[in-house]
Parts: sequence; structure tokens; C-alpha cells
Amino acid sequence: MRRVLLAGVMFLMISVSAAFADTKTDYDHSVNFNNYRTFAWKADSNDNDDVVENSMVLSRIQEAASMHLNVRGMKEDNRNPDVYLVPHVTARNVQYYDYYPGPAWDTWGGYGWGPWGWQSPMVINYVEGTIILDMVDARTNQIVWRSVSTKTGDDLISVQKEKRVDHMMEDAFKHFPRWVGSERESK
Repeated sequence: MRRVLLAGVMFLMISVSAAFADTKTDYDHSVNFNNYRTFAWKADSNDNDDVVENSMVLSRIQEAASMHLNVRGMKEDNRNPDVYLVPHVTARNVQYYDYYPGPAWDTWGGYGWGPWGWQSPMVINYVEGTIILDMVDARTNQIVWRSVSTKTGDDLISVQKEKRVDHMMEDAFKHFPRWVGSERESK
């Protein structure tokens, strides 16, 4: 009974942590983002894994990011953009090792003995998906903003679901630099 309860608690902890994206952003503080009014999408030039970075996932990223930029007054312009958006998508299998108490207060001692009695090993497998979104100045070809969002799930498909990608992009744009000195600041 104790094993089932502990396994349930561990599953719940991983499930809850999988619901939230870990997002970090950084930007060039010397850049006036007010000058950027148009954007276009550019493919990642690195050799990518087509299983991870597939057209469905890229479409979800583009749709969600475009919506956030449109709200901020930027429009898509593939002919003469101010900035390019370059998405990078990765995923990796992760194993998490932990120990949970086995039979309580086992009197035999020895291997596996811990402060709470016999310890049994537990291996939890999950997938960690990452979306890196770069904003590159079209004139200087320098990155001016970067977002790195990581989310976990039971498998690759669960990490790439539309709802999860939307949450990752929402978290990324929460930390987008505010527009300074224009009507955009209030948006």
C-alpha cells in the first residue's frame, strides 16, 4: 500500500511540473524595439531532426508567436521585414532516479537501508521538449531577443501538442521588452 501511495505522489509531482513551462528570455538592452514594425519567419539553418522539428510544430509556433506580435502592433512582411523570427526545436529523453521507502523498518539492514527503512529504487522516464525562438535584426543579422522554453511530458507527442506549444509561446512573450515612447506601450 505504501509503495502505491508513494508512486502516486511521485506521478502527481511529475504531472504537475509538466503542466508548467520553464521559460527564460534575454534581449539586447541597447536596442529600441519601437523601431521594429514588421517580421518574417526564417528557417533554422542547422541540420534538424525532422521528427522533432516537424511542420505541425513549426506551424503551431508561428501561429502563436505571430498572434503575440500582432497584439504588440507588429505585422508579418515577408518582403522587407525589420526582424526575422527563427525557431529551434529540440527534445530529449530523460530518466529521473529516486528512491521510495519499501517495507517499513526492515530489521535486516544492509543494502538499501535508509533513514526511513528499506529503500526501493524508482526510475521515471519522460521527454523534455525545448523551443528556442530568436528574433534577429534583419539589417545587422544580430540576435536582439531570445526565448528558451522547456516543457516535459510522457512522450514526444504530448510535449508537441498545440496547447503546450501555445503555453510556451505565451510564457515567452510575457517577458518581451515593452515598447518605449509610443502608443504601443499601453498595449
